[in-house]
Amino acid sequence: MSGDKQKTFLIAILLLLMGITAGGFIGIAVILNHQAAKRHEQMFNEQQVLQTLLAKQAIEDHIQGFFDGTRMMASYDLPEFVQSKKDFTSLQNLFQFAQSVYPNALGYLYYDASSHLVHVDSDSTLQGTAAYEIASKWVEAYRDKLSHLQNKYIVPPFLITPEHQMIGFLFPVQTNGHFTGILAAVMDLQPIIQRYVATMRSREYGAGYVLDGHGNVVYDHETFIIGRNVFDGLHANYPEVMRVDRRLVQEPFGMDEYTFTIKRGGPISRKLIAWHSLDLGYQKLVICLSAPDIEIDQTLSDLRLQWIISGGFLAAVYVLISLVVFRTRHQGVKKNAQELQQQVERRTAELAASETRYRTLFESANDVIWLMANDRVVDCNARTLEMFGCSPEEIFGSTPYEFSPPTQPDGSDSKEKALQKIERALEGQPQFFEWLHCRANGTLFSAEINLNRVELSRTYFIMAIIRDITERKKVEEQIYHLNEELERRVVERTQELEQANAALCQSLERLTQTQAQLIQAEKMAALGGLVAGVAHEINTPVGVGVTAASYLDMRTQEIVTHFQRSVLTRSELAGYLKTAQESSDIVLSNLQRAAKLIQSFKQVAVDQSLEEKRRINLKTYIDDIFLSLQPTLKKTQHTILIECSETIEITTFPGAFSQIITNLVMNSLIHAFEKQEQGEIRVHILLKNDALIFTYQDNGRGIPPEHLAKIFDPFFTTRRSEGGSGLGMYIVYNLVTQKLKGVIHCQSQPGEGVTFTLVLPLYP
Repeated sequence: MSGDKQKTFLIAILLLLMGITAGGFIGIAVILNHQAAKRHEQMFNEQQVLQTLLAKQAIEDHIQGFFDGTRMMASYDLPEFVQSKKDFTSLQNLFQFAQSVYPNALGYLYYDASSHLVHVDSDSTLQGTAAYEIASKWVEAYRDKLSHLQNKYIVPPFLITPEHQMIGFLFPVQTNGHFTGILAAVMDLQPIIQRYVATMRSREYGAGYVLDGHGNVVYDHETFIIGRNVFDGLHANYPEVMRVDRRLVQEPFGMDEYTFTIKRGGPISRKLIAWHSLDLGYQKLVICLSAPDIEIDQTLSDLRLQWIISGGFLAAVYVLISLVVFRTRHQGVKKNAQELQQQVERRTAELAASETRYRTLFESANDVIWLMANDRVVDCNARTLEMFGCSPEEIFGSTPYEFSPPTQPDGSDSKEKALQKIERALEGQPQFFEWLHCRANGTLFSAEINLNRVELSRTYFIMAIIRDITERKKVEEQIYHLNEELERRVVERTQELEQANAALCQSLERLTQTQAQLIQAEKMAALGGLVAGVAHEINTPVGVGVTAASYLDMRTQEIVTHFQRSVLTRSELAGYLKTAQESSDIVLSNLQRAAKLIQSFKQVAVDQSLEEKRRINLKTYIDDIFLSLQPTLKKTQHTILIECSETIEITTFPGAFSQIITNLVMNSLIHAFEKQEQGEIRVHILLKNDALIFTYQDNGRGIPPEHLAKIFDPFFTTRRSEGGSGLGMYIVYNLVTQKLKGVIHCQSQPGEGVTFTLVLPLYP
């Protein structure tokens, strides 16, 4: 082989070796790029899931504490708090104490069984706000449903505005097993969301947001979409986004991605999203963290670009070396290999930094976080060592029930119960429960446990978050003792009220009997006065009749004597006949007058003593009543005017009419015309729409305003010192409203007389 051929052969061999070497470098770069991309995406996903889980746990803890406090207050017998001023102060103190324990609570409202607001705590910021109005609407909307719930509650739809994201709890209040009211509590989620969700970031562009179970946006850094619904127009043009939205509100947690174009023909965008749902019973919150593809794809794109540049550069150098010298080709390959190695090392460093950020978040959490393979702890944060007071060696490889007493407060075996909870969590069922743990020094403490299944490197682990709730338990214990003390005081107060009620019932019964006796005595006194007046009135015509009859008898004896002696003259006989005629007229007219008085008194007196209905001519009957009052009225110069049709006939209780008119007339004579020489009493009666309109007026001195409101009260009188009983107008009121089923109204001004208007149904 000649020298040129040998040289050409060697160059070819070297170029072949260089090509194989370049291909090897490119293959290594591709493998490293693929592994780095997978690890980066896995770390990115784990970081997003962990952030949403921690935010969900933090928000859940705040809401759970607020919920437990409200539920405990609803278990009290709240209606007993407002029975006295002292107990009302206790209710106010209870609300203020709860507000100090849960600072994010906007306030508490207590409604009775009819949805009437009974109490708003004095420090409440609800008063006068839209939240106060929505709380009242919640109560009105769910009152019927709450009245049938026992030991349950309702979470109404959230109130979502750009300024506030509010959640409410409605608890039924039970007294001796009966629904007696509603306790409403309102909490502002905005400070909590700002604290735990607004600060969530994947890297530079990722952002957190919150939905409710119906797809309404509860929080987003773009405040103009808060309150809008993702299914109602917001994402309607993006089927991929709608698919992910449905997963968000249906599944408890997960990871997903979607692609969409902002406008037709525009560039395609891709987003990764992680979420955890917070189930509140009737409502739910979905904590989401989304990141654009630039967060991951930027790193992958950089690696791919470097690979393309490196490959192209190697190909160019390969061609160049084919034309020039092997040394130049060798140096170019070496240089590009070094650059590729540097790129790989830089990307590895970025992945390490990402893992460091994840570890920092893991370690800085305020709660204990365990990563468990089945029931064994394989990783924990620094808070674990602080809370349990032990070294990492004592934690790793141990089980949760090794840091627990043999049994839990409910009597169950700690190991058996823990394994059941872990098994359910591994099946994909999130677990949230209270647990009694034990520190390394043997002291016990209460904790809240949250178990969730997470997938790392295609393997399922349990993420356990442990929160010390010792202080909260102390507060609950204080509230429990306060409740016991209040119940004891309620029992004592109830006994006192029962004793006082029994005494009051006895006193009321005696007063009722006394009142009935006084009313009957008043009726009899009025009837007795009527009898005395009528007797005096009858005495006059009877006396005149007796005098006339006596004179006639004397003249008759004289005529008889003269007739027997035969000395009777014609003129004497004529004089006697005239005297007899005049005497007879006098006797007859006075006896007729007495008979009319007796007949009128008999009818009125019988009607007042009997309680039977009969049909009467109203005008005739009223004339009889005023005739029976004539002995009293004739001593005055008052004018009586009666305006009533003679055709009005009604079936009623005549005695009630008689007592009403008699009491009204006597009231006028005693009070209205006390110092007047002459007055006027007017009675006007009219039939209208199956009702009798009875108007009684006098033009006396009237009634002062301070007395007018009490005129129908029993025992109210301005003549107590003169023997007034105060029952006259009370009897009138009862006869009108109870006996005749009507209404009575009094109008009066001082110096302008008084008007009584009675509206009596004809067919009560």
